[in-house]
Amino acid sequence: ALHGILRFRHLLNLPPAYDFNPMGDSIMTDIAALKKEKQDLIDKMIAMQGEFIAYEHEHGLSGKDYWAPSEGLLLNYRQDYMDMANRVVDLAHQIVGSSR
Repeated sequence: ALHGILRFRHLLNLPPAYDFNPMGDSIMTDIAALKKEKQDLIDKMIAMQGEFIAYEHEHGLSGKDYWAPSEGLLLNYRQDYMDMANRVVDLAHQIVGSSR
């Protein structure tokens, strides 16, 4: 149903970068902007990996450091990285018009 509504966006006079969905939300459909956001996240994830590797080489890394850190670089690392990775997957699906 959503795809049918999106095909008729022009009848609703919506801005070109947005489409309407039945939930009343706007969905960004500007492919270039979605690709840029995806690439920016990938670049940040690669930088995070570099920081992680440098930290591991300098300080060593135990399972406790990784799974239950109390401070430092690793404190929110896993959650932040996972959030970005999930957003990258969501963006990739949005770009090609598929879903998880």
